[in-house]
Amino acid sequence: MNYKPDFGPKAAERLWQVHPRLGWKILDAVDVLCEKPAELSKPFYFRHPMRYQAFETRIEDQGRVFLLTVLFHYGADETTLLIADLIVSQMGDN
Repeated sequence: MNYKPDFGPKAAERLWQVHPRLGWKILDAVDVLCEKPAELSKPFYFRHPMRYQAFETRIEDQGRVFLLTVLFHYGADETTLLIADLIVSQMGDN
């Protein structure tokens, strides 16, 4: 079952802060997550009062590698993933 992503204000703001090319790759990663969220995520508690699931993946863009963490929880309608935050960190000095 494919879920529909619903970006919260913080996640949407972070998506607008990255270069458009990287933004498209983040959206592609969210699409992958929406296909199998239970298989691709794990519980995440660090520094967040709500209980989120976390999906982590690496994204390559022009020779640079980024770690993307998507924090989400399932919508009450059981068809939506509520994307609470997108954390993008550049890895190493590639």
